[in-house]
Amino acid sequence: MNYLKSSVAGVLLALATSSAWGQAGPEATHDDYVRLLKATKYLESFKQTAAVSARVASARGQGSDPEYARFMNVVATADLSDAEGCLADVYATQSMEQEQAQTLIEFFESPLGGKFLEHSQRMFMADVERGSHEPLPTDTFSEAEKAQIAELQQDAAFVKYGQIVSNKDVWAGMMKCIMDAAAVKKAGIKQ
Repeated sequence: MNYLKSSVAGVLLALATSSAWGQAGPEATHDDYVRLLKATKYLESFKQTAAVSARVASARGQGSDPEYARFMNVVATADLSDAEGCLADVYATQSMEQEQAQTLIEFFESPLGGKFLEHSQRMFMADVERGSHEPLPTDTFSEAEKAQIAELQQDAAFVKYGQIVSNKDVWAGMMKCIMDAAAVKKAGIKQ
């Protein structure tokens, strides 16, 4: 996802005043946002990253690291499916068009989208483990795949998605949803 966020950042600036925004279409529905969360494998990715974060914080063991490691251990192993509706509601606060949601869903459900998610997640987990960012190897995607990803990232749907995933209020809302999940509450994790 970091690859997507960093790639979208430049496009955001270029398109901020562009006519690409055009006339708004119908608003995405709650079901569209749920499908988008599933297509991006949001919960699975969050749980995988939580496992790495728990290991890193536990090994570091400074300040509030033990509490954070405990929280991340719970998240990594918990059933968070009851947070799905809440997470979709947080995405919905960003007013995505239904067509944009569909474009994203189609990409992330495609073989290339799956490969993109898999490699982005691996890179992000390695970054957490290392404590610094290292880009994907240049041979991760073929030249044709790179061109397709670059083209898709210029689409208004990806620009909107970049805005959503980089929004600190969205992140805070998503974390609240995770904290409110029954398994997290049952573990006695305090907010």
